[in-house]
Amino acid sequence: MVTSNPEFVTKCIIPKRGEHVIARRRLIDLLLRHVDKRVQALSAPAGYGKTTLLIDFASELEVPVCWYSLDPADRDSNVLIEGIVNSIRGNFPGFGQATLERLALTGDPSQSSRALAGTLTGEINETIPDFLVLVLDDYHNVQDSPSSRDLLDLIIERAPENLHVVISSRAAIDLPVLNRLKLQNEVSSLNMADLAFNSGEVRDLLDKSHGLNLNEKEAGELAAKTEGWIVGILLSSYVLHGNKSSDQVFGLSHEDVFRYLGGEVYLKQPTEIREFLLGSSTLETMDQETCDALLGQSGSLAMLRDLEKRSLFVQCIDGSGASFRYHALFREFLQRTLLVENRSLFVSLHSSAAKLAERAGLWQDAIQHYLTANNFTEAKSLVVRVGPEYIKSGKWTTVTRWIEALPEPERSSSTDLTILFSQSLIHLGENGRAAGLLTQALSRSTAEADWLFRSKALSWRSAALRITGHFKEAASDIEEALAILNSHESTPDILGDAYRRLGTICAEQGQFQVALSHFERALDLYSSLLDVGQMADIHNSVGILYKRLGKLDEASVHFEKARGGWLETKNYGALAATLANVGYIYQRVGQFSLAIDTIDSGIEKARATGYRRVEACLLIARAEVLRDLDRYDEALDSYNMGLDIAREVGESYYVIWAKAGLGETYRLTGDCDRAEILIKEAISQANSQGQGYDSAIFATQLGIIEYERGHLADAERILGEVCSRLE
Repeated sequence: MVTSNPEFVTKCIIPKRGEHVIARRRLIDLLLRHVDKRVQALSAPAGYGKTTLLIDFASELEVPVCWYSLDPADRDSNVLIEGIVNSIRGNFPGFGQATLERLALTGDPSQSSRALAGTLTGEINETIPDFLVLVLDDYHNVQDSPSSRDLLDLIIERAPENLHVVISSRAAIDLPVLNRLKLQNEVSSLNMADLAFNSGEVRDLLDKSHGLNLNEKEAGELAAKTEGWIVGILLSSYVLHGNKSSDQVFGLSHEDVFRYLGGEVYLKQPTEIREFLLGSSTLETMDQETCDALLGQSGSLAMLRDLEKRSLFVQCIDGSGASFRYHALFREFLQRTLLVENRSLFVSLHSSAAKLAERAGLWQDAIQHYLTANNFTEAKSLVVRVGPEYIKSGKWTTVTRWIEALPEPERSSSTDLTILFSQSLIHLGENGRAAGLLTQALSRSTAEADWLFRSKALSWRSAALRITGHFKEAASDIEEALAILNSHESTPDILGDAYRRLGTICAEQGQFQVALSHFERALDLYSSLLDVGQMADIHNSVGILYKRLGKLDEASVHFEKARGGWLETKNYGALAATLANVGYIYQRVGQFSLAIDTIDSGIEKARATGYRRVEACLLIARAEVLRDLDRYDEALDSYNMGLDIAREVGESYYVIWAKAGLGETYRLTGDCDRAEILIKEAISQANSQGQGYDSAIFATQLGIIEYERGHLADAERILGEVCSRLE
């Protein structure tokens, strides 16, 4: 199997079947019979053989199986989507380019899951001709992450006909889509009762793994008393070997399991094996090179294979027999034992494992080992080093999790960490918290000595303030940041970002000429770096400003430059947004057919990339063209579709414009009462968000309505107020 990212290699490998496991024919056949359904869900506590069952199921399928083992890192939905892409690439090399491009452009997390899920499932449907099975093992590792849960829910909801999803978890799988699919008979579920070992499986398992020949009655009693729990059954085998009563292992709690693992498994091993078990348990995934380097010895591979033969809760996870994992409960037991028996060795091994992972470029593993060892200085240093790239790729949850794991003194002692933390929080919607952190940090800094930090902190605090509607304060912050940057030798990218922020603030407040000058300054700076993506973004923003100022020729020039930049960077979602503006230009010059064709092309691209926000914009733009063509019923349908999507993705700006457009269309059909209600709603929302210019434009329609009703004085008053506001 080939994956494009080393951090995902072992997570995308179908684990090797254990030597002493048995094939559970009744369950394998059940899974095979239900491959025609959209989803199969397996849920039971640890130790019920879920992963082994899925390995056997996968081995009997005659279609490609894409395996992905979820771990805590996948609580970051962007890590999760990248992992799933790497899993599918194992069978379909080159798959996922559009999805990874969409991932690189991920914006508001509340909107990104739908876009990413849509792009992924669309790409599966369009680029993979074969039927495939996607196995998602260990869902419980992400069930407390809303973003990852939503992402998986959407992937299953939108799964094309050639995709079958199998998902397993130690806890109940709480995905809303499963409830809906059950009503359509598209889900098959196996729970703890289904997965419990029956008496025949108990006999086969103990005979194969430990040479114990139980009669039917003994096997039935053991199955009943352990409730078919394989860990209890296997622990019983150690007791039964010693001719003790198996009653001693029935009804085991988590702590009971640890006590039995200690007394009946761990302490009965030779010293050499006990030492290897403790040391190697530092690693979640073990191979010869890493184990030898960590433990300062040779022969780790032979030891791991010997442990597997001894059924010491270790499993080979790759076809070459080179990578292994301990059973999760056993590893937890070993780690707790090592910490209690030799804390200094525990810390030393995790610090060494961190260094090994760091050299291999496995940043998440390295940081987690440093954190486990309480080596916060090294953890902080590595987060500062790799955090910016993680933020750029949209993995804000991961960066936040790393930083929150550090003690408060470590977090507050680094200005770089403060900036990273604040960026992540803003992207995750915690703007108030980010603004508070930045305010505290700014109060501790000195203007001259920390000029670069202060400029960055002010810039990001400005972003938090703007998003929460504090435009005056946001403008003050970004202007102070620019003053600092312009008085020092700042780099073009930092300056360009600051001018872009200021331009955005001014544009949202209707200060178009001022915004234009800031965008042009940002464009000059990005051009000096030949940053095509940022240049295209600025060109699109400048085009929108010229469009709103009525300068259509200038707008067209910038939209074409934006279109060229998006094509060069293959940013088809952003291209779709620009096509909405190009369509508007065609509409204004009377080229209605060309406008519809351009907008329809944009809708197609928005849907292909899962860019729902832009799809809403394009549907509204399409409605406006249809309205100009007097095709009012079609226009109302398009407005309502755009409004529904805008509400769904939380895009209030497009909600306002859709309502205003619906109002104007109803006015044209003679339904002035309904038109008035919708337009007043649009005006109220626009005023609440500081969109004074838009509010004034919408009020024009109220003046026209009063004129058409014959209320000339009211019409004159309203239109006079509009003129005053627009002067």
